Amino acid sequence: MMGRPAAFACLASLLVSVVCSYPVLGEVWSTRTLSDSRKGRVATVANGFVLFAGGELNYLPSKVVEIWESNGSGWDSGSLSQARHSLAAAGTAGQVLFAGGYWGGLITSGEDFSKTVDIFDTITGKWTTSSLSVPRFYLAGAGVGNKALFAGGSSISGLSAVVDIYDVSTNSWGEATLSQARCLLAGVSSGSRVFFAGGYRYSNGVSDVVDICDVNTNAWSSAHLSVPRYSLGAAGWGDKVLFGGGFGPSGESNVVDIFERTTATWSATYLPHAGGATSAAAAEGRIFFAGGADPNWVDVFDTPTGTWCSLTLPHPRSGVALAAWDNQVFFAGGFDASGAPSDVVDIYTLPEPASTILLLFGTFLALRGRKRR
Repeated sequence: MMGRPAAFACLASLLVSVVCSYPVLGEVWSTRTLSDSRKGRVATVANGFVLFAGGELNYLPSKVVEIWESNGSGWDSGSLSQARHSLAAAGTAGQVLFAGGYWGGLITSGEDFSKTVDIFDTITGKWTTSSLSVPRFYLAGAGVGNKALFAGGSSISGLSAVVDIYDVSTNSWGEATLSQARCLLAGVSSGSRVFFAGGYRYSNGVSDVVDICDVNTNAWSSAHLSVPRYSLGAAGWGDKVLFGGGFGPSGESNVVDIFERTTATWSATYLPHAGGATSAAAAEGRIFFAGGADPNWVDVFDTPTGTWCSLTLPHPRSGVALAAWDNQVFFAGGFDASGAPSDVVDIYTLPEPASTILLLFGTFLALRGRKRR
């Protein structure tokens, strides 16, 4: 029979586990098989839609788009106007954009660089197309409000510093310039600001630059990562923006730089597991990093407490595309330890706050009932 001190100690451990240990009560994994196996999908969200697009299989680019709707309609599919990989994605208020990429096989010719922008309207369900100012691949995208920004990349003339800015409300494009030309950089938005961090500069090495645009004022500023990196993951929640993993001058990096919007200050921490080419997404106060050098793990940063925990990915893969909407996080595609591309999407569902409280209260009552018996 469990005494009262032991019962309350057990309940206390459960309360702590909500913050510091995963999975907790009410958090579950599910799995779905996508339409085909591909590496290099890109993912984005807007208005209750989660979309995964493009990628490649045996160097052949894909035009397939998998679409998940949060309204209960489940999964649907669409098609890019041009098959390509190494493209960028951005979600805005009502529209999702997929820009640039490479539409050939092996990346050997600038003639195969794409300037196509496919636009999905989440209200009408219709697709339209537009164009970047410069064809390029390995660019980064991010959206905030009515704006979608696509920055950097590799173009036929070399590394690009171009930023194409699309305004959904006016259906028009503008341009800006990064402080440093580079590809394989990370894009993320937080508040009214868009961040483009790190990148690869070919013979000039790895970049530590963070270019920051405030879309309300159109003002640009810059900062620096603590360690230069490319192919890193970036996501934000509340006033925190995290830039994690990637490759630095000496190889795989597990460094995570944290920007606090309210204080405009930077700090650093570390992923619990190996970095490498990392993807990131945020849900319910947690920021998830996956797809790096260790395919078994999902590293989770809890923004209220500043603590790390880890999940085991049900189907271990590197190079997964991450996206999150509401209390669900999607880990799509990628490749397994043998290098074979995957058609799996693992879905992690967090409990609603009220559900967590009810589950803990139910556990407490169960423990009390056990004592009485």
